[in-house]
Amino acid sequence: MPSTPEDSSIGVLNGIARICDESGVNPADVSRVMHGTTVATNAVLTGRGAKVGLVTTAGYEDTLQVARSFCPGGLGGWVSFVKKPLLAPLELTIGAHERMSAEGEVVRELDEDQLRADLQDPACHR
Repeated sequence: MPSTPEDSSIGVLNGIARICDESGVNPADVSRVMHGTTVATNAVLTGRGAKVGLVTTAGYEDTLQVARSFCPGGLGGWVSFVKKPLLAPLELTIGAHERMSAEGEVVRELDEDQLRADLQDPACHR
């Protein structure tokens, strides 16, 4: 079944209809459809995806952009790191007022109202 890049749902629905037709299954009897796609992966790999922003914990907005580490011992001279293109530019990265512990427990609840306000405020986008 040909893909439909303009709207992937069309290709999925056409494929389901074709499978039902060829196998004699009534579409009304289908209770679950599982579908996998590489559309998002391909968009990231090729850099042809939509312009996106990044929401991270306040105070950590620069972490992915800096992308530094320290390798102690003799390995430091042998390790090379080639920085990949950023998922989102720094000017479209915003810090959310929330905090999780290392164990995944909520330390500070996400302030959704503040986040919505910050996302609407151009001054918050460096």
